Formats: sequence, C-alpha cells, structure tokens
Amino acid sequence: MKKIAKTLFLGILAGFAIGLGSFAFVMSKSLGSSIVGSFAFSIGLLLVCFLGLNLYTGKIGFAIDGPKENVINLIPIYIGNIIGAVISGYLFYFATKNISSVVASINSVVEARVIGDADPWYRCLIMSSLCGIFVFLAVYGYKKFQNTGMKAFAIIMCVFIFVLTGMEHTIANMVYFSFGNAWSWDAVLNILITTVGNSLGAILVYLSIKVIEKK
Repeated sequence: MKKIAKTLFLGILAGFAIGLGSFAFVMSKSLGSSIVGSFAFSIGLLLVCFLGLNLYTGKIGFAIDGPKENVINLIPIYIGNIIGAVISGYLFYFATKNISSVVASINSVVEARVIGDADPWYRCLIMSSLCGIFVFLAVYGYKKFQNTGMKAFAIIMCVFIFVLTGMEHTIANMVYFSFGNAWSWDAVLNILITTVGNSLGAILVYLSIKVIEKK
C-alpha cells in the first residue's frame, strides 16, 4: 500500500511539474514569444527526469517490455498525473483570470486542442503520437547519456520541437483545459485520444529501437 501511495504521490508531483512547464509556455506566449515558451516548457520534463518523478508518457514506452508490475503501476501514475495537472491548472487559472493577455493566450491554446473543426480526432491522434515519440526520445536520451549536460540537452531539444510544432501531450492538455477553465466533453475526448496517441508513439519508437539494437 505504501508503494502504491508513493507511486501516486510521485505521479502528482510529475503532473505539477508538467503544469509548471505549461504555465511557462502560456506566459511566454502571452508576451509574444512562442519560441521562448517552447524552450521554457522543458522545465517540466527536466524536473520529472532529474527528480525521478512518475510521468505516464515517460514510462509507457519502457513499461511494455519490463515486469508486469511496471504496467500495473501506470494506473496510479496516470491518476496522479491527472490530479497534479488539474490542480496546478486551476491554480494558474485563479491567479491569472483577470490578466487579459494571459486569458487570450490560454484561450488560443485551448481552442487549438478541443476536438472539432480546429482539431479533428485524426489530427489529434497523429500529433499526439508524434509527441509520444519525442517524449520517449527525451527520456531515452536522459537514460542513455552519461554526461549531465547531454541529458539536459536531449530533453530540452525534444521538448522544444514537440511544443513549437503543436504536438499534443495529454498531461499538458489537462493543464491547459484547467488553466482555461474549459473542460467539456470535447476536451475529455481530446484527453482520451491524446493518451492513446502518446502511448502508441512511445511504444512504437521503443520497439523500433529494440529491433535496431538486436542487429
């Protein structure tokens, strides 16, 4: 029971960490710089990796080829990520809801992610699958490189690419929908699709790497 509680707690902290990255992105965007925001978002995954937190999208690719316990642990991890993401998102909402530039910025982010004309389900699935690939590569680079600077570089560059290009990260989207106080059934549908997409992307690249390493 203690192990599950710890897994859940580290998942909550990971949700908060992604919340911080999402907040940094939205605030930078409100100041007119999505490029800076894309770099700033990486603080979330940097915290997750260097502090050993539990992020679903960072674990799913590796979990399929490990002990059964790793797959089971994905459940409390995901639940913890939801809690951390939603709470942090609403904290940001109440802190900035009277700042027009921030409201406009988060609204534009949300509108691009709600399933509908702007984000049809197939685009959402593709963009979230691509995001899953980049998140996996970021964590893979962190695990593979021995040098601390290279670990950080791998994370920052992978995150920069997926944020700047508009790829969709399911935990970040939970933060955005909370930050914008914009939850709806279409938003929930986005989360379901992006969870599947992030998972597929991570698993696909993991299996590809395994094939390459066996040659």
